[in-house]
Amino acid sequence: MVSALYVVLGALLLIKLSFDVVRLRMQYRVAYGDGGFYELQTAIRVHGNAVEYIPIAAILLVIMEMNGAEVWMVHLCGLLLMAGRLVHYYGLRN
Repeated sequence: MVSALYVVLGALLLIKLSFDVVRLRMQYRVAYGDGGFYELQTAIRVHGNAVEYIPIAAILLVIMEMNGAEVWMVHLCGLLLMAGRLVHYYGLRN
């Protein structure tokens, strides 16, 4: 099952983004919200955006594969998903 690769990559990316938020919360000693720190605001937004898009895209990849899509099409969509999430992360962080 090819889509499982992208589900796992998406999960790993979400874990990494979660750790970024936790690290910044500990660094700035902020338990709730963003404390007005731009870096924390950005990390929260990057993580939130990934949480909004990765699960539905992963479900669509699985459905696509279950409906008999060609393997290269699943890889193409999965790679585009991961590339889009990484470009979003890079764009907001820099």
